[in-house]
Amino acid sequence: MGTTVYDTGEPIREGAHVYAHSRKDGKDGVVYLVINNSLTEATTVELPKDAQRYTLAGQDGNIRATVMTLNGKPLVLGEGNTLPEMAPEAQAAGTVTVAPGTCTFFVL
Repeated sequence: MGTTVYDTGEPIREGAHVYAHSRKDGKDGVVYLVINNSLTEATTVELPKDAQRYTLAGQDGNIRATVMTLNGKPLVLGEGNTLPEMAPEAQAAGTVTVAPGTCTFFVL
């Protein structure tokens, strides 16, 4: 996320804290960060256009897991302590469901 902060127009509410920043790579667009702080209920947000999705969660939905996941794939170091691939998932515009206890970045 870049250093410029935007107003999302989304009030802080149980189940969704939504933040918007410029892109760190300097390209046109915005990055939304949606934190679902509910441990039991999914929440929804509206995306104005297609995006790249990066969802961080505990393995098997356990927020206290020793292994975190990115889009469902374990984030573990490879041979020689190399970082794992951090590929986004495509996310269509419209209403998007965000799972409980996750942090999701949408790059628009």
